Amino acid sequence: MEYKRLERSDGEKLIPLYCATLTGGESVEKELQEGLDSGELEGFLALEDGEILGFMLYKPGINLTYPHPDVEQEILQNSVGRDLYSIEGIYVRKESRHRGIASTLADMVDRDIAEKHGMIVFEQWVYPDGTSPVQSISDDWGTPVYEKMVPGFYKENDKYGLICAYCGKHCNCGARVGLYDTF
Repeated sequence: MEYKRLERSDGEKLIPLYCATLTGGESVEKELQEGLDSGELEGFLALEDGEILGFMLYKPGINLTYPHPDVEQEILQNSVGRDLYSIEGIYVRKESRHRGIASTLADMVDRDIAEKHGMIVFEQWVYPDGTSPVQSISDDWGTPVYEKMVPGFYKENDKYGLICAYCGKHCNCGARVGLYDTF
């Protein structure tokens, strides 16, 4: 297994995997491709035999799934003027989980953002039953500077042409939004 920095040429494999496992839709595909083309979308991949086992992506600024002005304002108030970088997606294939891949990717992203003297904005998906697929990742980053649990955070997904991989078109998931200082 190897880890590598995201490159523009990774889009061909990354975009379909992202859309099938996280949030899909034409607007997501377009945003990911534009981010790759502009170099604004950054991150790391875990690969084995040329196949993506996992990824963690981020972009500069506050980039929530869709606008939540109240939450965005609260994040800005707690950022103490530092540059912000939003996690755009994290995923590890089921058959590759419990191998430390997500923690390694999170450490790589943390170090990368720390070199930029930035802070991490993390929108953590919370299923309707209260569980989260990525709780341990935010735990790796320590205590958040700011955190807010927002039930029904994704309830307007369909208005933005987004499809939840868990609920489908009409999403009932919430989110725990956090702002983390880098080490």
